[in-house]
Amino acid sequence: MSFVDDEQFKTALISYLKELDPLLERIPAAEVRETQWQGTTFTYPNVRVRVIDNRPFGSRCHHKIQVGIQVNSEEQSSKEADEISGIIGRALSDCSFARNGVYMILQVTNLIPALRVDVRTWRSEALFTVIASLVEE
Repeated sequence: MSFVDDEQFKTALISYLKELDPLLERIPAAEVRETQWQGTTFTYPNVRVRVIDNRPFGSRCHHKIQVGIQVNSEEQSSKEADEISGIIGRALSDCSFARNGVYMILQVTNLIPALRVDVRTWRSEALFTVIASLVEE
């Protein structure tokens, strides 16, 4: 059985995001990380990837994964966070690729408009359903 764990999946997706030119025009690749990252040195805007649900199905070699890609901004309005979330939604919807031994097909399911997280930060989120499986590279 080929099992795609959360860490393999996040590593592959983050690697792909760090190569998306439309995204890199807005943020540095170093600011694309997992939501669990706890460093103290970072800049805005930034992107964080979170796995919401990861379920094997069929012959158990495929996974249906729900993932959220969050965009954080410190601008005066929510515009920047929403624009970057839209870039991610357009770039990844109906997209397929293999990275780090994981093959995935993505479909955007929701773009959540930016909301205030605290007095200085906005957060928007693009939600996706992903079908993933391991591949030999």
